[in-house]
Amino acid sequence: PGFTEHTYRIVFPFEEHFTSIAPHLLTIMPSGTVENKKVLEPKKEKGLITFAYPQNISDAAAALPVPQPRDGNGDDSSAMDGQGCKVCETPFVWCREDGTNALVQTWPTNLNEK
Repeated sequence: PGFTEHTYRIVFPFEEHFTSIAPHLLTIMPSGTVENKKVLEPKKEKGLITFAYPQNISDAAAALPVPQPRDGNGDDSSAMDGQGCKVCETPFVWCREDGTNALVQTWPTNLNEK
């Protein structure tokens, strides 16, 4: 009756370890859509979470512009210094040696007992 899901994620405790920098985070979907844009402020109990398996993004999706028009949700400020850059020009997408495009799809998270 049903199945048991085993969900694995990688969590990075960003917290207060990087007080000298506040990098920009883009949550990029495999479709190339930018789901979330925010500045990572160094704060206690804050971290990043991502999938524990390799992800890919197509050449067409990697060529999409950043920032992208939004539907009114989230922050529309420039997520990168070079406004108008492509998804493949962000730190979250790169070309592997075999020619495929790697994607790190990551989100901010709270680090607590919940």
